[in-house]
Amino acid sequence: MSQESDPPPKKFLSEYETSDEYCQAALKAIALLTKSSNSLPSDNSDTWNYYSTFKDFRLVMNTESSSIWHLIKDLLAFSSVNAPHAAPAKANQLVDLISEVNDHLLERVHSLLDEAEGLKSKEELHLMQVTSSGSKTISGSWNVPKKENSNEPVLITAKNIARPQLQFQSQIDNSNSPFIPKLKDKPNGIKPLSILLEYDERGEIEFYSHPYLFEIQHFKMYPSLLEHQDTTPIKPIEQTPLVWVSSPGDLDTMIQDLLKEKEIAVDLEAHNYRSFMGFTCLIQISTSSKDYLIDPFPIWSEMTCLNQVFTHPKILKIFHGADSDVIWLQRDFSLYLVNVFDTFRASVLLEFPKGSRSLKYLLSRYIGLNVDKQYQLADWRIRPLPSEMEKYAREDTHYLIFIYRKMKSDLLEKSNREKHLLVTAYDRSSDICKSRFEKPIFHETKHLDLLKKNRRSFNSKQLFALKDIYAWRHKLARREDESEHYILPNHMLLNICSELPREMQGILALCNPIPPHVKQNLVELHTIVYEARGKPLTFTSAIQEANVLTIQESEIIANNDVIQDPLKCPLDLSQNSSTDKLETFLGKKENVFKKKKSLRFCKISPHIEIFKRKRQIDVKFTGSKEIKIPLSPFQRYKLLIPFLQSVKKVEEIGEPKTNDQRIDSIKKHFEELTQMSKEEIVEPMEKEEEVKPTEEKESPSEKEMQKPKKNKKFVKRSMTEENNETIHPSKKRPTNFESYDLHQLSQKPTANPEEYNPAKEFKMKHVNNKKSNNKKHFNKSGNRSHSYKKK
Repeated sequence: MSQESDPPPKKFLSEYETSDEYCQAALKAIALLTKSSNSLPSDNSDTWNYYSTFKDFRLVMNTESSSIWHLIKDLLAFSSVNAPHAAPAKANQLVDLISEVNDHLLERVHSLLDEAEGLKSKEELHLMQVTSSGSKTISGSWNVPKKENSNEPVLITAKNIARPQLQFQSQIDNSNSPFIPKLKDKPNGIKPLSILLEYDERGEIEFYSHPYLFEIQHFKMYPSLLEHQDTTPIKPIEQTPLVWVSSPGDLDTMIQDLLKEKEIAVDLEAHNYRSFMGFTCLIQISTSSKDYLIDPFPIWSEMTCLNQVFTHPKILKIFHGADSDVIWLQRDFSLYLVNVFDTFRASVLLEFPKGSRSLKYLLSRYIGLNVDKQYQLADWRIRPLPSEMEKYAREDTHYLIFIYRKMKSDLLEKSNREKHLLVTAYDRSSDICKSRFEKPIFHETKHLDLLKKNRRSFNSKQLFALKDIYAWRHKLARREDESEHYILPNHMLLNICSELPREMQGILALCNPIPPHVKQNLVELHTIVYEARGKPLTFTSAIQEANVLTIQESEIIANNDVIQDPLKCPLDLSQNSSTDKLETFLGKKENVFKKKKSLRFCKISPHIEIFKRKRQIDVKFTGSKEIKIPLSPFQRYKLLIPFLQSVKKVEEIGEPKTNDQRIDSIKKHFEELTQMSKEEIVEPMEKEEEVKPTEEKESPSEKEMQKPKKNKKFVKRSMTEENNETIHPSKKRPTNFESYDLHQLSQKPTANPEEYNPAKEFKMKHVNNKKSNNKKHFNKSGNRSHSYKKK
């Protein structure tokens, strides 16, 4: 007999029989690696700077460092440790990263070894309750009842929660492509299964058609839906059996039981903080005799078979606020609904107040049950589910069938013979089922919505950082299947973009607590901030970038087929894509629109004298002549600027004056101007010589400097008109500054002494009056009679 030889012992690895041999060989390789690395020049030594001048040395070092970094990334990915995408800039940062990863791996090894030896059991969930710590208002009134048990929202979470999407990660699609229903067959379908690619009204975003849209549109209500039903009270939760469904066999058994029912109540609990699009954590289904709680995590791919119940036209599905539930069922399991009744829509038709349409109010109104809603913010990923959360989930659906029957009878009582209110409730509930899930789409201008929502104003550097960090956060959230708020909350994002810290530690200082992904991708985040600091600072880019969205929307509206209608209003300028180029009344004096003849009657001669010379109006008003508007104060000021500059130069040449002296001189100047009459300004210098015979004759040069040039524009009325008028000494004529021609003052000042200068002319005349010291008397006719000297 040939004796069979024993099989060779199984080796630890292909080259090593035991783990000890592998460890010894690894230690030898590490020792050689350390010895060879020590022989290389370090960064801080002078030899490194010398060798770095050679191109071949730099090429070899860059190639080897990139290959080492790729090996480190592969090892971290194999160990399920998130690594930064870009290599650290300095060697010290890389060493710190490796030490942190080693500590993490060693802790994991120690915990697994303790569990294998039985020294430590598996980690149990430690529930935590987080409530609002705000200040409570205390009333001093004696008749205000005190609330002993306040049902404030409580955030229930746990320290050690495994990510459930790791079990069904292949079923999650966070790409930017349109959502595709995962249906292989179509139960209860009138029309065969056809999922076609369609386009929206704008013709840009593509999506897939609703598989059960035809069945929803052609659903006909059977007579029992419009009749009164028995409203006997339902059994309490304590007397109703509970069935947990967490396996394919349990799911098939539940489906067979539900197919025998006519009415079922459905509700969902979801989680969206540790997922990009969110996922369903629990499904509650209640019948008149049982309550079902479905744990979808172990049977994620088998949940589509529930379409046998949800699309059955003879089974009524009762929801409260089904808007989100319909979307979640389509997104996670490709489940669709036919024949639905929403109690929230019914409460709107029954004209309940806005604050009295919640499920809590309906339970207290129809059943007299005060439900504790403090677990609305609970983390429904916790397994096993605590008893408090289990009771809360059952209360959402256990009494919903009885509430439906009571609301149905109320609707029938308030309806007419056609039962219009009840029919409207069914129709509005069916419209919810027609909604379709669409993936969130990223736009380049989406960061501006965050800026407007928080009422912030950024410059060009801050806007550049906001745009790039917002895009980086969105891209990382899609890849890691995390929510954007978990990657980097909005308030931290705005703080980083507003401050633009120079160092990495400044970014960490603005984040409290520091998000894990910010710490892992700190180098990449700091690179974006550093590039933003180097951008040129402009203040117009913020306005231009904020208007991008409105310009795109206006172009989309202009190209819309719905607006291009023969019935469109010709005065609606929003349809024009070039509305931003239209001239405005502020930018152009002429009217943009076509001129039309006005039916208003204009006066030929206005009451105010200032408008007599400037405003020229045609008597027949044919519309050919334009109305000339008088000069504004600012235009008059612009014409006086050259003259004021010349006066300033003259003052600079003379002795320096203080501010008080300048103010006093200006006051005296205006007081003397107001005392002067019009005749004194216009009167020629020759008459003044006749009145003063005692004074010596001046030279022709001085006389010409004092005498103003005769200008028809400067004198409004002729001399004959002045002689005919009488001036009473007690009633002097007010100075009419309208008669002055200020256009001559707009010219540049020259050194010509013959040019008219009103300040100089007034000064010379004032000096001559002081020399004469004559008092002038007037006759009744207004002419000067005689003069005499002061003693």
